[in-house]
Amino acid sequence: MLKIQLESGELFILNFLLNQEYLSKRNSIYLKNYMERLLNISDSGKIPSKYKDTPIFKLFEYHNLGLKHGNYSDPQMLIATCMDFRLSYNIPKNFAYMI
Repeated sequence: MLKIQLESGELFILNFLLNQEYLSKRNSIYLKNYMERLLNISDSGKIPSKYKDTPIFKLFEYHNLGLKHGNYSDPQMLIATCMDFRLSYNIPKNFAYMI
């Protein structure tokens, strides 16, 4: 599930989850503070309204909420991520450039 971190007006798409057990083992104030800024996007009402009618809104609907894929002839956004063979996004063909 993708989550977002809001900081300094920027949006960061995160593709990992840190659970509370891991945090308690690490006992890291930094990680706990970091986790408190994440929003769990489990329904469209939890996506910040400033992203309504944007590709970011659609990304969350496709990936997190299982919205039926639309057809795209041109990419709507760029998704940049670390190289990792385990990453898989639930998005329509041609929706985004992936690097």
